Amino acid sequence: MTSPEGDFSDSSEESNKRGTKENHFNYKYKTPGNKIDEAKVGLIKEHIKRFPKYSSYYSRQKAPNKKYLAGNLNLKKMYQLYKEFCEEKETEPARKTFYRYVFNTCFNLSFHSPYTDTRATCDKLQNTIDHRLLDEKHGALVEKELHLRKAQIAQKQVVDARNLVAKDARHVAVCFVLQEMLPTPVLTCSQAYYSQQLWTYNLCVHDLGSGKAFMFMWHEDQASRGCQEIMSCLLKFINSLPPTITHLTAFSDNAGGQNKNQHRVKFWLYIVNNTHIQIFDRKFLLCGHSFNDCDRNFGIIERSRKIPHGYLCNRQGVKTF
Repeated sequence: MTSPEGDFSDSSEESNKRGTKENHFNYKYKTPGNKIDEAKVGLIKEHIKRFPKYSSYYSRQKAPNKKYLAGNLNLKKMYQLYKEFCEEKETEPARKTFYRYVFNTCFNLSFHSPYTDTRATCDKLQNTIDHRLLDEKHGALVEKELHLRKAQIAQKQVVDARNLVAKDARHVAVCFVLQEMLPTPVLTCSQAYYSQQLWTYNLCVHDLGSGKAFMFMWHEDQASRGCQEIMSCLLKFINSLPPTITHLTAFSDNAGGQNKNQHRVKFWLYIVNNTHIQIFDRKFLLCGHSFNDCDRNFGIIERSRKIPHGYLCNRQGVKTF
């Protein structure tokens, strides 16, 4: 058929198949143009498996199969390393969104978060106040006000203890916190992320009266970071106090595995019965509001970690210069 604007006749074999069942089947099951082949998926999995993984001491009961990557990693950094990995393989990398998709759907992994006071209770109550019904909002307002008052009372006790020890030479008040795990040594080259690094633990005991901080450090090959290790550090600190000290007040967070258990109660009874400490006060800061002087000391350490150092390893340990 001819028209004034041109010839629209369908004379080819392909045009004769339009609308047929065979052509419909081929069109329906045609491979999408944006589909990523299995080779790229396998390459992403291979790259993610290269990173060392760790089990969490605290979440092993709730999520026994969950593994954690180092806290100095994130998906952005992993994708940059993945592109370098693809350059070595001489292949084109997949998009960042697909790398994230494979990471979230094919692996049960998370990142070790830096130690932060998240204030989960405050966030939960504030979310109820912003988005729930009027009756629930009223209850959340009352509960949040009570929660904040408890936090203020706990922080005021720290200030009061600091004032008391300034007037009484026989009284010492401290706060103690275990810092987040420190990778040793601190390296920035890409190959360091694929290697199993040595983790160093650091317990800070801060004297509220003198303002001095005492750091007890050990690495994972020497001991773990449980209740017994914390008690050993505290015992060494208490034995270093002058014999004239008879009253000790200790503040810490609410970590159940390290600070609130029957072993810790027995430890403090041992201190009162076998050392020069005659009076002991144990106080816990409210969860989500436990920021104290130890965290300020850790901030100094974190800032100094960003400064490059040289490392010299010998039989006595690792020294920086």
